[in-house]
Amino acid sequence: MSEVEIDEVLDLLKELKETGILDIINSMLRNREDIILEFAEWLKNNQNVMKNASLLLSVVNKINPDEVKKAKSLTEVILMLKDPDVLAGISYFLTIMKKLGESIKG
Repeated sequence: MSEVEIDEVLDLLKELKETGILDIINSMLRNREDIILEFAEWLKNNQNVMKNASLLLSVVNKINPDEVKKAKSLTEVILMLKDPDVLAGISYFLTIMKKLGESIKG
């Protein structure tokens, strides 16, 4: 490692220390087993989060941006609403929006 690279690493560590981020990282490393267990427990109790995230990422991964049909008029949008897959996607999205609204209202 060159002297310039060492200086850059030391500058980075100094910044991390001054902002308190280094203390947070150190604390996380010291408590990593507890954090992992807590996260695993949260995942166990929130399996829908994982299922929904997995579903969303799977779908997004299949989308080729070059093949996205871009509606050029309101009529084309209305015609797209006749597609059962579009309706299923809209229903899923609206369910997410409903749950989001419920959580915002408290």
